[in-house]
Amino acid sequence: MVANGVDPGGVGGESDEGYLPVIHFRRVSARRGWKRAAAALAHTLLVVVYHVLNRREAYRDLGADYLDRLEPERLTKRLVKRLERLGLKVTIEPQTVVVGGSFSEQVAVVKRESIHSTTC
Repeated sequence: MVANGVDPGGVGGESDEGYLPVIHFRRVSARRGWKRAAAALAHTLLVVVYHVLNRREAYRDLGADYLDRLEPERLTKRLVKRLERLGLKVTIEPQTVVVGGSFSEQVAVVKRESIHSTTC
């Protein structure tokens, strides 16, 4: 891949800090393979650099949990299905939202205590 201008060193989410190295690379590599994921990540980085230079503002990473925060209901459904495939029966009770705290704390998340799982 170095011949294509993509140096794969450090790619693949060795640090679990940001959206690009973790989520973007892993999602693309799961569907398209390692080489295409490296090229897609290089393309995304070029687009990010273009916009940072064009807008003259600092880069703000979306965070490794960006997609989880974007659609919490979808994440909940996916995780419930995964647990059910493991042979567990899952019951979910919504968490009561406490006034105060950050938005990400107030998003409808499921507390660990409210997921009661028993083997089928």
